[in-house]
Amino acid sequence: MPSHIKPTIHQFQIIRPEFVLKQIESIDWLSKAHSLVEKDELGSPKALHLKRRYTHYGCSENKIATRGTEIEDFTHQRWNQMNLFHLDSLKKTSINERMNFYNEKVSSAFKKLFLSPLAIKLTPTNLLHVTCTGYLSPSPAQNWVQQQEWGKNCKVTHLYHMGCYASIPAIRIAKALIKDNGGNTLIKHNELCTLHFSPWNSSPEQLVIQSLFSDGHIGYFVSLPEKSIEGLQIISDREMIIPDSSKDMSWSPGANGFTMSLSPLVPKKITEHLPYFLREWLTKENYDFESISKEAFFAIHPGGPKIISDLQETLKLQQWQISHSTRVLHRYGNMSSATLPHIWEKMLHSNEVPKGSLIISLAFGPGISIHGSLFKKV
Repeated sequence: MPSHIKPTIHQFQIIRPEFVLKQIESIDWLSKAHSLVEKDELGSPKALHLKRRYTHYGCSENKIATRGTEIEDFTHQRWNQMNLFHLDSLKKTSINERMNFYNEKVSSAFKKLFLSPLAIKLTPTNLLHVTCTGYLSPSPAQNWVQQQEWGKNCKVTHLYHMGCYASIPAIRIAKALIKDNGGNTLIKHNELCTLHFSPWNSSPEQLVIQSLFSDGHIGYFVSLPEKSIEGLQIISDREMIIPDSSKDMSWSPGANGFTMSLSPLVPKKITEHLPYFLREWLTKENYDFESISKEAFFAIHPGGPKIISDLQETLKLQQWQISHSTRVLHRYGNMSSATLPHIWEKMLHSNEVPKGSLIISLAFGPGISIHGSLFKKV
């Protein structure tokens, strides 16, 4: 691969979850579900107190307006008619039930993937399936590839359980595959974060998490452009793990779903280490850190509203530099690994981001890991 030709991300396709909830309605449902499990009468002082705690600790509708979910249970309050969350009988939803549901919904999402004539011509030689919310073997990705006419020539690689930063390792692997073999690499994210809701835990930490995460599906190609295409050219990437941070964020499988831990120290530790991370990385790429931080657009994974606001203050960014990250969080919530690609898609098709613009993309996840990619809009 000649050094002047860079792999490019292009042909995004977003597939929205079946149901979209207003945040205020979602918090009402969650608070009542917790009350049922704790055997509090709906409308009792204790139940109303729980709802006030959600309002205090959770993400408000000012920060997140709507969130997508594949689970119909969240759309009504007929507690004895739930398909997945058995709140009337207090029976915990097993990991097997959750994985069967994941398989059904993700298989359906794959069937909707890339039906446009242009995308069909881009036969993938590799498919990278990215998720941290569902594991099956064979996976929905493998089953989908086997059903395609070109499937026997496409290799499937799974990138699982990395969390919110996984899109950046995915494009790094896509670059390496293209360098070795050429062709087109298709990356597909399927995140069903709401699948792992647990009404049995109403700690402040969990109220934050349950009001923040949502479901999301997105696919896109990484290719060497044979001609001029609209896309994001991949210039560079970097990663680091913040020292002494392994206990601040985790994502662990269990008998009744996956459980996340999230320390309130996460934003502080990220902002303390990010300037060093950026300065060292961008200097090695022959960019002046002070100049590029004033001129580039930033695609920041919105782990939560505070991550964006703290990074804006730490890096002295203008609102126009971070606006797409804020908008995606407001419209979709945190979709784990699918979130950054949604921001990339919005920036690619936005007139507010001129062609030729540099985009610094940042994501964070268990570790605490910091991952960055530098793009150029072409």
